[in-house]
Amino acid sequence: MNPDRHALARRALLMALAVALFAVAGCAKPARQSAEMGAEPVDPVVINAGDVLEIRFAYATQFNESQAVRFDGKLDLPMIGEVQAEGKSLSALRKELQEAYSGQLNYPELTVIMRSQANSQVYVGGEVRSPGLIRVRNRMTALEAVMRAGGFDPKTAAMSSIIVVRHKGDERYGCKVDLTADLDGKAGKVFWLQPGDIIWVPRTVITQVNDFVDQYINKMVPKTGLQGAITETGGVTSRAIGVQTNF
Repeated sequence: MNPDRHALARRALLMALAVALFAVAGCAKPARQSAEMGAEPVDPVVINAGDVLEIRFAYATQFNESQAVRFDGKLDLPMIGEVQAEGKSLSALRKELQEAYSGQLNYPELTVIMRSQANSQVYVGGEVRSPGLIRVRNRMTALEAVMRAGGFDPKTAAMSSIIVVRHKGDERYGCKVDLTADLDGKAGKVFWLQPGDIIWVPRTVITQVNDFVDQYINKMVPKTGLQGAITETGGVTSRAIGVQTNF
């Protein structure tokens, strides 16, 4: 990556974080408590573009398929052609495929298996040694994510004030997580992450999440430029690029 593109990518990632944090305060919704947010149930699995699905037939194994869902949300399967998969549960897609194949096969019993999820990742940034995207294969805690990002800088990181931002549909919200008890070997409250979470390790102790957002984020990102910031990140968010900030 050339220097200009590297700088653009770093700026894009910072802007993406700013957009997410801006929404926490901009929607006039108070920050969540970490115990409440960490205990939220994980949403049911829904198929997304980029997910890899395996379709296995019980009595017609020659038609077994392993395929990534295309960006238009479809699969292209033998005998039945294109099928919309994005937005459906695995059981719903299985039922639909069995009906579609009932006119082609005498015994259309099949199973749909999720082999990998494209959006099963979190972003860790701030005072960590290797900021970037981290694949979540199983349930992961906030502390595990920080360690997977190379660990924190003990001279600068405020581990009592980690910010976690979460996206649920059109809603974005955040909370502050204190990891000092875990680092001291004490029994702390485990904070479970969910796919798509942003974990930010700041340089300063934060007493109020919304005050932090207002002071350091809202003043940095013009309200008229948020859509541009979202668009700009499209080609670079899959890269593990460091973002240097002063907060």
